[in-house]
Amino acid sequence: PPSAKGALASPGRGRREMGSFSDPRRFARLASIYQELAGAIADIEQLEERIKVLAAKPEGTPRS
Repeated sequence: PPSAKGALASPGRGRREMGSFSDPRRFARLASIYQELAGAIADIEQLEERIKVLAAKPEGTPRS
C-alpha cells in the first residue's frame, strides 16, 4: 500500500477533492454559507445607510 507521505506528496489530489461538487451535502453546506454571507452583507449595507443618515443630520437634532 502507498505510504501516507507519498499520498500527501502526490500532485493534484487536493485540488480534485476541493473542486468536487458531486457530493450534495458539501454543496448544501456551501450554499448555506453563501446564504449567511449574503445576509451579513445586506445587514452591513443597511447599517451603512443608517450611518449616512445619522451623519447627515445637523448637530442640534437628537440622534435616536
